[in-house]
This record gives sequence, C-alpha cells and structure tokens, in this order.
Amino acid sequence: MYFHTQRGLTLTELMIAMGISSIIAGGMYQTFVQQQRLSTQQEQFTEARQNARLSIEVMTEEIREAGFDPGSLTLRDEDHPAGPAGIVEADATHIRFTRDLNCNGKLGKSSVADTTSEDVTYRLNTTTHVLGRTGHLDGEPRDESQPVASNIIELNFCYVLSTNASGPCTSIPQDSDLPNITAVQVTLTTTASAADPTYRDTNHNYSAQYQHYRKATLTSVIRLRNLGLNRGQGPNDPPMIVNFRDACVLPNQ
Repeated sequence: MYFHTQRGLTLTELMIAMGISSIIAGGMYQTFVQQQRLSTQQEQFTEARQNARLSIEVMTEEIREAGFDPGSLTLRDEDHPAGPAGIVEADATHIRFTRDLNCNGKLGKSSVADTTSEDVTYRLNTTTHVLGRTGHLDGEPRDESQPVASNIIELNFCYVLSTNASGPCTSIPQDSDLPNITAVQVTLTTTASAADPTYRDTNHNYSAQYQHYRKATLTSVIRLRNLGLNRGQGPNDPPMIVNFRDACVLPNQ
C-alpha cells in the first residue's frame, strides 16, 4: 500500500460533515425535548383528573347514604334535634348529612358508642385547598377535619329538589328544602401538584398563582337513595314498616 496515494478529508468536507451532524443532533434533541414535554403534560393531566375522580368517589360513597333511617326517626328530640336522618346543612361550599348506620335510633351519640360516621360534613378549605371530612358527635365537630384530597381549587354543591325535579339545581337551598333534596351535583376542580413553566392557562376565573398549573374539572350527580321519598310522615300517611334485619345489622341487645 502506498500511503502517498491515500486521500484524507479536506477542511471544507470536515466542516460540512460537522454541520450536517449538528443539524441531525439538534433535531434529535428537539424531538426528545418535545416528547419529554408531552409526557410531562400527560402525566400532569392524568394526576389532576385522577385526584378529582377519587375525591368525588369518596364523597359519593357517603353522601348517597344520607338519610339512611331504618329506625324511622320521625320526631325531634334530644337524640336527634334536627329531626329524621338526612341533609342537615347545605350550601355551595359544604354539605352536612346524617345516617343511622347502626340502626339504634340515635344519630352520632357518644353515649352509645356511635362513630363519627353518622354525622358528617364535607368542606373545602379555600386557604389550604384541602378537601376535609369532619365527623360530629352529639352535634359538635369531633377533633380536626380529616384531609380527603389536596390541590383542590374549586368545589361546588348544587341540589336537586323533588319539588322542582324538572328545574335547575340550586346551590342555596332553604331549610324547608332540605327534606326534599333527591340528588346532589358535585363539581370539583383540581390541579397538578407541580407547575409547568411552559404552560399558561387562559381561563381568568382562576387565581393568577395557578396559571401555570394544569387542571381537571369533573362533575358528578349523586342520587340519594333515602331522601325525597314518602316515609309515611304526613298526617294522613300510613306508617312505614321497616324490617330491621333486612336494613342493617341490629345492635347488640
């Protein structure tokens, strides 16, 4: 082999090759960055939506049992001053309801070893953006509100009344409307736990501090199984007959 016959790359050829390589590498990097950005976007959307879905599921499981009343608590007395089990308080930002889970005819009484699951409030703390659940005993909150979900920036309850079944729901029911609530519409907006500097929300209804957070809004209608029904409480209605053993587990005698 004669080395003097071997020809190398000229400086121009080398520069052209380096330029082409740079373009290819730059394109690959841009593709990687774009894929990473799309992956982060999808993860944040999924996180926010999953948080909203789980929050609504937790509330649905309990709220739909509001008014469970196999003991037919039709009178107001010291054990249930608010009257029969049902919706106790209701507005756009919170709901409080009762249910006689142990069928002993006493709602949330500490003297009969009831738990804090018979008198429950769900409320959003608009400062910490934490959805809280508070159990009540003897009509008073028991300890601190227990966190259910975080990163919630909006929560709205809207109530469907049996007296206006074909009309829109209301977020400000009157006290006289509480026994007529048949369903609760829950709308909840959550954010991802981390901000994305490359994202800007154009919805100006949210605070500026959340403009770089991806959000998810879900709405669910919770149909109440035990309210808006004729329980035989009218002056001319026959009393409702309840089979306790079919309704729940009887307390120990």
